[in-house]
Amino acid sequence: MKLAIPDCPCDVFIGDIEADSAHSRSVGEELALRRLLDESFGKHAERRHSDSGAPILYIDGKNAGVCISVSHSRRRAVLAVAPEGMAVGVDVEAPRAQLAKVAPRVLSAEELEFFSSFDDGLLLAWTLKEALYKASRAMLDNEPCFASQLQIPMGKHLPARALDGSGCAVASFQTASQTMSDGEIVTVVFTKLSQ
Repeated sequence: MKLAIPDCPCDVFIGDIEADSAHSRSVGEELALRRLLDESFGKHAERRHSDSGAPILYIDGKNAGVCISVSHSRRRAVLAVAPEGMAVGVDVEAPRAQLAKVAPRVLSAEELEFFSSFDDGLLLAWTLKEALYKASRAMLDNEPCFASQLQIPMGKHLPARALDGSGCAVASFQTASQTMSDGEIVTVVFTKLSQ
C-alpha cells in the first residue's frame, strides 16, 4: 500500500509483517519487504547494499538510479523511494517504554527536554534520529554521534541537520511524519543532493 505523507516528495510504501511461527522475525521482515518491492517495482526489483550498508535498488540487474530506505517495526515494513538526486531515510516505530531509557543517549539535552514535553514526543524523536541517520550516512565520513551530530527539528518547518566531526553542517534535511491509527509513527527525512 502506498502511504500518503503530506509534504513528502518521496514515495512511501507500507505493508504488514505477517506473523508466522514457521519462520523467524527477520524472515518475516524480508518477506514483507519483498512484497513491497513487487508492488512498487515488479518481480525483477531487488535490494542490494552499498559498502556502507545503505540499501540500493536494482531492477533487472541494473541500478535503478533512485535512493531507497527501508525500516520495520514489529508489525510493519516500510520502503521509501526518493527521486534521483535526493537522499532519503525512513523509520517506523511503535510506542514502547524503552525509548525513555534510550533517549538520553541519542538526544541532545535540548532535544530531550523538548520532545519529553508532549505525548509521543520521544517516539517522534527516535524516528527522526533514525531516519536522519539513514539519509545522511553516505555524506558523513564516520559514524556520527547521534546526540551531537544528528540534529532534529524542535518545531514545525525547521530543518534537521547532519554535522561532521568538527561541528560543521554537512547537509540540511526536510522531515515529514505520519502517525498510524495504532500509534506507530512513520518518519521520512530527505534532502536534495548537491550537484
